[in-house]
Amino acid sequence: MNFDQKLLEDLRDGEKSICFFVNEGVCYWVLDYKYNFSLDAEKNYLGYLDKGYITPEQYAQSCEQFRGGVLKLTSDNFLQYVSGVSDGVLASDDLQRILDVGGVATQRNC
Repeated sequence: MNFDQKLLEDLRDGEKSICFFVNEGVCYWVLDYKYNFSLDAEKNYLGYLDKGYITPEQYAQSCEQFRGGVLKLTSDNFLQYVSGVSDGVLASDDLQRILDVGGVATQRNC
């Protein structure tokens, strides 16, 4: 994976995060926007709808567009989500390069 300055700034500024998932015994380090790590976005959108922050049309559109239509992240649809962020699925070496900003990280088996 190629780490450009914008990606590192997004991580530093908190726009993007790295999240660790285990699905069916396989470990995944996923780099994505923080809001995509919500396990149940439908609950959030229903709250916005109930409070009048969004219209029913905006609710329907948001539900279709959020994370490729994966509102509730479960083990059954996890691979669908990950396939949508394939550039953001990190190998252990990629993660080490991100964290090794000062050249002091040690190599460990993950």
